[in-house]
Amino acid sequence: HKNREDSLLTRAESTLLDGHFVIEHKVRSDGGLFFNFNGTAGIWRRAAIESAGGWEHDTLTEDLDLSYRAQLAGWTFVYAPYVVAPAEVPPDIAAFKSQQQRWAKGSVQVLRKLGWRILFSREPLRVKLEAFAHLSGNVGYPCVLLLSLLLPRSVRLRSRVPLWLLAAVFALCTLSVLAFYDRSQKAVGRPLSARLRDTLGAMLLGIGMCVSQTRAVFEGLLPGTGVFVRTPKRGDSKSARRYRTVIKGLPGVELLFAAWFAWGLYAAAERQLWGSLPFLLLFFTSFLWVGSMSLRQWVRG
Repeated sequence: HKNREDSLLTRAESTLLDGHFVIEHKVRSDGGLFFNFNGTAGIWRRAAIESAGGWEHDTLTEDLDLSYRAQLAGWTFVYAPYVVAPAEVPPDIAAFKSQQQRWAKGSVQVLRKLGWRILFSREPLRVKLEAFAHLSGNVGYPCVLLLSLLLPRSVRLRSRVPLWLLAAVFALCTLSVLAFYDRSQKAVGRPLSARLRDTLGAMLLGIGMCVSQTRAVFEGLLPGTGVFVRTPKRGDSKSARRYRTVIKGLPGVELLFAAWFAWGLYAAAERQLWGSLPFLLLFFTSFLWVGSMSLRQWVRG
């Protein structure tokens, strides 16, 4: 990632992508499972495209759609993790949201389009199950959003939950994610201090994206393709005049969730429910960070 070190945001984005490429793609390829070509640019065999039914534009993720259709047609993909292709990650939060919304909406569209074909294909059951898990993975964002609405309210019930159980759930739901991304950073040779910082940043960014990503998931369930919005990249340009991403939704809406979790932190501390604080603090920090970046960029125009 050419601009990894530009900011905490670009380091967090790079870490999220490393988890996708270094672990997910590698494991899917090694296990004979379906995985997708990710393409800003690339070379395809014409025979593969034609046998898959040709290039189609009825989803926002044409590369994901074509990848799955080609594998359903019998083509085998091989992942080469040591081939380096330098590229940029989105330089600001609006560009990142635009990119992620397109990917989330497009993934749901591909699931809606190819789900039945995958289900009734002759592929092994494990391939089908992983394909559904892959294409439906963004459904996790509405679940995180629902959790965000319920978690501060549940503080009043926490006194009935033993501290050891809270610690166990926190370890299962949080430390497992941290370990996943830390492993990807270790694989690409990042030092321990950078791994700890960037892995935490990636987790905070992922939680804070649940509001905008939930909207994208539901849009993907609706008819129609939508408009493909190209992700802004700065390249080597010194100019301050660059095209901007159109900000969808209410800028800084995540700050409302940050305020909701601030109340939850206060209520938990007042009741001395110390086991609740790690969960609440994690979500509070995430929404505060993403919301403040979004609002600040919108104000600057």
